[in-house]
Amino acid sequence: MLFLFLIFLLIPYIGINQISQFRNYSLFDPSLSIDSWMPFVPWMILIYFSLYLYYPLSAWYGIGDDRRVREMFVFHQGMFTVSACIYLIFLVAPVEVHLREQITEKELQGTGLLSTFYSMLHLGDAPYNAWPSLHVVQSFLILKVLERWNVWNHKIQILAWFAWFLMMISIMTTKQHFFFDLMSGLITAIYSWLYWIKPSLDSCHDNLWSEKLQSSRDN
Repeated sequence: MLFLFLIFLLIPYIGINQISQFRNYSLFDPSLSIDSWMPFVPWMILIYFSLYLYYPLSAWYGIGDDRRVREMFVFHQGMFTVSACIYLIFLVAPVEVHLREQITEKELQGTGLLSTFYSMLHLGDAPYNAWPSLHVVQSFLILKVLERWNVWNHKIQILAWFAWFLMMISIMTTKQHFFFDLMSGLITAIYSWLYWIKPSLDSCHDNLWSEKLQSSRDN
C-alpha cells in the first residue's frame, strides 16, 4: 500500500507542483479577508504534518474479514481516483498561495525545530496545488471509512474528528492554503463520499463483485 501511495499520490503531486512553479501562472486569486486576519500559528505545522498519519490507518484497519478487505480495496481505488481528479484541477487551474509572504522571520525566531520544518516545507512544496485542499479531502475520506468500519469507540471517534478539525484549520494557520481551498476541499470530500465512494462500498458486496473476487483468487 505504501508503494501505491508513492506511485499514485506522492509522485504526481510533486510533478504537478514543479510544473506549476515552472509556469509561474495563477488562473485566479481566491484570497478573502479571512485569509489576512487568520493568524500565523507556528506550532500548528505539527498538526499540518499529521496528515501523513492518516494514510496507513485505512490499510491497517482494512485487514480483517473478507467484507472489510473488499471495502478497503474499493475505498483506496476511490480515493486514488478522487485525488487524480484533484491533480487535474491543480494542473489546469493553478492558483499560487501568496500567503507565505505574511510569515516574518521575527515570528519564526525562537521556534527552533519548527523553523526548520517550515524551511523544509517551503523548499519541497512550492506554493501551488492549492484547491481543493488534499489535506481536507483525503483525511475526511479516511475518517469516514474508519467510522463506517466502527474501529474505534465513540470517545475515540470524537477525538479523531476533533483532531481532523484542527488539521483542517492548520492549513490556514500555517499559511499553506486559502479559505477557498478549505471550503472547496470540504465540499469535494462530502460530495465524493456521499455520491461516489460510499455507494461503491455498498455495492461491492453484490454477487457480481463476489464472482470477480473469487475468479481473481482462482487465477
